[in-house]
Amino acid sequence: MKGKREDSEISITISDISQIRYTSGLTVYEEKFTEGKLVGRYWSATGCLRTNQEIPTFPKNLPAQVFNLNVYGQSLDYGWDFVTAQKVNEKERKHGIIELTHRLRPIGLKVHTALDGGPFFIRWLEITNKGKRPAALSSVSVWSGVLASGGEVFNQPDYRKTPFSLGRYAGNNWAQEGRFIWEPLVNGVVTHLQPFGPYGTSGYQCPFFIIQNETTSEFFVCYLGWSGTWEAEILCDTTHFQILHFSVGPSAPTPMRVIEPGETVQTPKVHLGYMQSGFDECIQFAHQHIRESVVPQRPRLSRPIVAYNHWGYIAVEKMSEERLLEGIEIASKVGSEAFILDAGWYGKGPGNLRSDSFYTRFMGDWVAGEWLPNDLGPIVERVHQKKMLFGLWIEPEGIGKMSEIYKQHPDWVVSVHGKEFPAVAERLNLDYTKPEVVTWVESELIRLIKRYKLDILRIDGAPMSVQVGEREIGGYLESTIWRHYEILYGILDRIRLKFPKLVIENCCGGGGRNDLGILSRTHWTQLTDEFAIPRLVQIVNGMSIMLPPELGMIFVMKPEQNDLDFILRIALFGRWALSGISPDFEKINPEVLKKIKCYVNLYQSFIAPILPKCKVFHHTPVIELNSEPKTDYCVLEYVSKDTSCGFAGIFKLTDVQESYHFYSRGIKEEKRYKVTFGNKGYTVEMKGLELIRKGIKIMLERALTSELIIFKAVSQ
Repeated sequence: MKGKREDSEISITISDISQIRYTSGLTVYEEKFTEGKLVGRYWSATGCLRTNQEIPTFPKNLPAQVFNLNVYGQSLDYGWDFVTAQKVNEKERKHGIIELTHRLRPIGLKVHTALDGGPFFIRWLEITNKGKRPAALSSVSVWSGVLASGGEVFNQPDYRKTPFSLGRYAGNNWAQEGRFIWEPLVNGVVTHLQPFGPYGTSGYQCPFFIIQNETTSEFFVCYLGWSGTWEAEILCDTTHFQILHFSVGPSAPTPMRVIEPGETVQTPKVHLGYMQSGFDECIQFAHQHIRESVVPQRPRLSRPIVAYNHWGYIAVEKMSEERLLEGIEIASKVGSEAFILDAGWYGKGPGNLRSDSFYTRFMGDWVAGEWLPNDLGPIVERVHQKKMLFGLWIEPEGIGKMSEIYKQHPDWVVSVHGKEFPAVAERLNLDYTKPEVVTWVESELIRLIKRYKLDILRIDGAPMSVQVGEREIGGYLESTIWRHYEILYGILDRIRLKFPKLVIENCCGGGGRNDLGILSRTHWTQLTDEFAIPRLVQIVNGMSIMLPPELGMIFVMKPEQNDLDFILRIALFGRWALSGISPDFEKINPEVLKKIKCYVNLYQSFIAPILPKCKVFHHTPVIELNSEPKTDYCVLEYVSKDTSCGFAGIFKLTDVQESYHFYSRGIKEEKRYKVTFGNKGYTVEMKGLELIRKGIKIMLERALTSELIIFKAVSQ
């Protein structure tokens, strides 16, 4: 694998002519301060440095600057003075800081770049108001500029076409996560990316995209670590400037942030990788970067666990102590290692208002409802008696329209144009710009963690409008999105510091907020609220492009309503959560129970230990379900880092009569493997070379059936 991390070079070179070179593994990126602006010079994916003669001279009107900044309503893309550049050695990475100050406006800027030995660089900005009055930040692109320029690659015979294609998520609504597509970049046409619902969050499309050079197998992979609204623009111009250009950053109604005199604000982080490799290697580099430089270490847990969520057949309207205790018995019976009490356990209002499942009505009154007269004590005690971890759901960003806390503090919710913003599903968003609100939220979280001896805190995200809220400050009407996430991140950081063994589980209407901003403060995330196949297959396949599989929680909800092997097998390709196995303990089908326990045992003993460092191979990266022709098969292969074992799932999605010919991509040619076929249950011994070159012919008779192949190296 080109650019592998082991023993790779990490260096930052600063010349006396304000030229900065970042080298991490085989990836090289160079910038230069010239004529009042910081510009990107070139990227290299082969470790080769370019001489000045090889670097194109950009015309003055070309947008080569590496950030875009608008303060006081004025563009500050140029007009800077160079102050200093320094490099800092940290534990396992190096960190460069370029300091600038603006000539016309009292604004100071620090451009931070961190390297971790792989092909990904992390970039963020610090913006300081050096003036005597508030400064209104209207817009900022954290990273922008030229990714590629000049050369034969831009000389296309057809002026409309370019050699670049864009990989992105096309789903823009609830349960539409993971709909990954490739589309060509058209010459001179700007591709604009932005989130849709739930508004005010990073959205189901996710702030993530890939640019591929079809002629050279070069990839740029970009993540924005931000949980609020965002935007990105990509342009390929083959005829005029002959450049591939991008910009990415947060987005909000202006001004998005008012900076007080002497105050410094930090932008979200952009994670940008550049590599020359195959698609599989590109994704593996991205996963390795997230594992090592983004997601916090998981306390207590060396591998993913099987969790049981109460929701299934109980939800809100059927919740009672008796039903929950019965659910704990079911969870224990199938081998779950955690029990999660989801939404609906709280509230000071009467139980008869739960009949239509509006779990949002009493949010904010974080005390057990009258339907749990003994509080959560018996639930917590029984979970721990069964040697399971206990998790509890809370939505710390919202309160319900019928809650006592709202009646006491109606001024705590966000407002727009001086009026309370309308409720969404009887839920209102808390105004985190008010210190008393933040104090209350944080104290409630601490109280719940201590009172209920929480092992897992499951946090949901409140659906928001485009205008999360606004407030008057310094003569400006500031959108509160930026501050909201600054403060939410701070709360989560302090909670993790105070409770180092606590696991934080992320969800937001399913996968409405699966960005690296929230994932750098939580330990795993729910991929989706969709439980039906084949959509779930498309989601798991697509989201495992962006995220390492051990981070993505997959719900198996009411599994008996689908082909049982199919639904249980797709759950093996992520973090497993069960829910709704049976309406009650006595009605569990013994054959269903036996099969679930078999898969749980397989997951715990074989699959889960592989996941945290596994290499993912997408045999079918694009799955089309809603257009013709539909994709016939989804095929995923996960292999351990040392190639000693792995597994593959072949999921048939249509009634096509052709078989699927599986060729392993992750194993070693020189090894021998025991290969087990899940459907027939037999095992054969095969050479790695045979698995790679001859492959295995898989015949499935009908749609929505599957095969599971497990391979283990034979000791020599």
